[in-house]
Amino acid sequence: MELRITRLTTLWPSIHHFQVILLFCTSLLCLQPPTDCLRNLGNETDRLALLEFKSKIGNDPHDVFSSWNDSVNFCKWQGITCGRKHHRVTSLNVYGLSLSGTISPFIGNLTFLRFLNLRNNSFHGEIPQEVGRLSRLRHLNLTDNRLGGEIPLNITCCSELRILILARNRFVGKILDELGSLKKLVSLDLYGNNLTGEIPHSFGNLSSFKHLSVAVNNLAVNIPNKLGQLTGLTFFSVGVNNLIGTIPGALYNISSINVFSAPDNQLKGSLPANIGLTLRNLQDFYIGGNQFYGAIPSSFTNASQLEIFDISANFFTGQVPNNFGDLRDLQQVNFEFNFLGRDTNQDLSFITSLSNCSNLEILSFAKNNFGGVLPAALANLSTKRSLLGAGGNRMSGRLPSEVGNLVNLYALGLEENHFSGTIPISFGKLRKLQKLYLHTNLLSGQIPPSLGNLSQLYKLHLGIPELQQPECPIKRKKHKNSPLAIILATVISSIVLFMAITSLRVFCWRKSRKNPSSSPFYSNSQPRNLNLLQRLRVAIDLSSALHYLHDLCETPIIHCDLKPSNILLDNDMTAHVGDFGLARLLSKTSSNSSQDQTSSIRIKGTIAYMPPEYGIGGEPTTYGDVYSFGIILLEIITGRRPIDEVFTDSLNLHNFVRSKLPGQVMQEEKWEQKRLLKTMRVMMFKHKSKKIINVQKCVVSVLKIGLACSVELPGDRMNMTDVTRKLIIITEAFLRARTHTERQIVNHN
Repeated sequence: MELRITRLTTLWPSIHHFQVILLFCTSLLCLQPPTDCLRNLGNETDRLALLEFKSKIGNDPHDVFSSWNDSVNFCKWQGITCGRKHHRVTSLNVYGLSLSGTISPFIGNLTFLRFLNLRNNSFHGEIPQEVGRLSRLRHLNLTDNRLGGEIPLNITCCSELRILILARNRFVGKILDELGSLKKLVSLDLYGNNLTGEIPHSFGNLSSFKHLSVAVNNLAVNIPNKLGQLTGLTFFSVGVNNLIGTIPGALYNISSINVFSAPDNQLKGSLPANIGLTLRNLQDFYIGGNQFYGAIPSSFTNASQLEIFDISANFFTGQVPNNFGDLRDLQQVNFEFNFLGRDTNQDLSFITSLSNCSNLEILSFAKNNFGGVLPAALANLSTKRSLLGAGGNRMSGRLPSEVGNLVNLYALGLEENHFSGTIPISFGKLRKLQKLYLHTNLLSGQIPPSLGNLSQLYKLHLGIPELQQPECPIKRKKHKNSPLAIILATVISSIVLFMAITSLRVFCWRKSRKNPSSSPFYSNSQPRNLNLLQRLRVAIDLSSALHYLHDLCETPIIHCDLKPSNILLDNDMTAHVGDFGLARLLSKTSSNSSQDQTSSIRIKGTIAYMPPEYGIGGEPTTYGDVYSFGIILLEIITGRRPIDEVFTDSLNLHNFVRSKLPGQVMQEEKWEQKRLLKTMRVMMFKHKSKKIINVQKCVVSVLKIGLACSVELPGDRMNMTDVTRKLIIITEAFLRARTHTERQIVNHN
């Protein structure tokens, strides 16, 4: 006679049923002792629970669960670890496998489970109440999923919990006060949800607590005074909520705190004079975006490990302590949007001391009351510096040429001061510069040609009529009987450094430039291996040029023949728009029609890039250029030409991309052509551990712009002003995410 168990319910058998099974085992004279029989029964329980967990997975792109079958013991299944003694599941770890589905309630049957990690997947639904039956559970990590609903009360039955991480999900409701009963809890991370209410006072009873993060929620009321009892706390993060009142004084006395983060709330008060003495192990200090006031305590220099200091957007007054340079490990310092300084020559003396900080990357003291001359000691600041923000103050004198020594700057803001004189030639040495703001000063003289070396610059704001613009070094090709050529030459000459435009990079078309490519994304009919950032910059180059032609010229210009062969890449990967042979001037009184066109050149355009209205005799408009740009943008991102053979009948590039949004964009097996797959893989960024940074949001956002530009009806298309703005926002967000991820990788390694 054979004992077969085909399925277990999610509930443990009652005591009565348990006794029946025990008697049944012994009555059958099992070859094993009754305890072994029960052990096998427990093993079978785990196996069936795992299969139930598998059954709720709707998408398994890495084929994780192919190993979950009866050909091998379940203890050898991928992601599973069993204990040596009982051979019961002690760890279920499917971190970062892009799984989607719900969490099966059968998970509660894995009663020997100590470690459960479902981080960085796409699980949705709610946490099953049965999790509360995992009495041995010590580590629960559900970060970066799509889980919602309220945090289940039963989770407080997991009395052995040390680590509880539910960050970046969609949980709602209040933070359970009962979590304070988990006496062994060391770390609680609820970052990035939609939780409301207050921080429970009961947390003050958790004597083992070291890590608390409830940032980026909708919490309100005051920070509980009882949190000051957490004498072993090392990480305190409550930022981006609606917290009010003052920070409990006892929190400032917890010497073990490394990270103190409470930005973007409505907190107020002054900082204790001895804060650097009591928080002597402080490494990161964030309180920006609140209502703090008073002076910056000079005692901060006693926190010798301080790396990040951000008190921006508050009401601090007085001078910055001159001994800040004693903090040799400083990496980021942000004083902006306060009332610091007194418009005196002594205001900026703290900069000299910061020359001791060899790791300093970011320094911003913009939007304050700093006066005097920017000191030459700026040249002694760390060459690692990537951002220097000093705009919106009362500084005067000449722009220091020493800034040119900060060769790693990607952003420089000196706007809205009283600087005079010329722009230093040395600024041309800032080859990595992407943003430059010098507007609203008293500058004069000629713009140095050396600024033409700034090949990565895409935000430039000078806005100074006294500056003289250099002539663009182009060969002006004469067009017989066409006054348009003269007008275009004038327009294009101004495109190199069009200094009155905010947040706009404009370009000079130079056919005489050496080694231009005939296409920004193809070389000899093969896809160019450009990464995503390079493709984004090509798109911004092109959209900015069209924005200028459509919206910023005295008379708007329609290109009429945008296509890849008319977009040239120079050696610095800067895109230039060429071939204005079919271009039209558009009278502003013509309501975006061509009835008052100056030129009589017949519109031809190029099949697949030409808007549909041109094919039926429609007049040229700026919306026609927008359509062409949209198709080119889709081509830039996907690597797919609109004239490929696959596009027949009603299928075109626009419809093809639309059918893939949003869910199939990064699912490579769903794309139809191998060439596209290769292009998409090229655009991925990988780090040492080969984990791919998630670029899906960026790619989808750009593709949506391409689709919005290439819709059939002209009036439904975007304009190039909005296109340029959105592309810049998307690119900046991508760069921030990549920089943050790379920094995490460096710190992890």
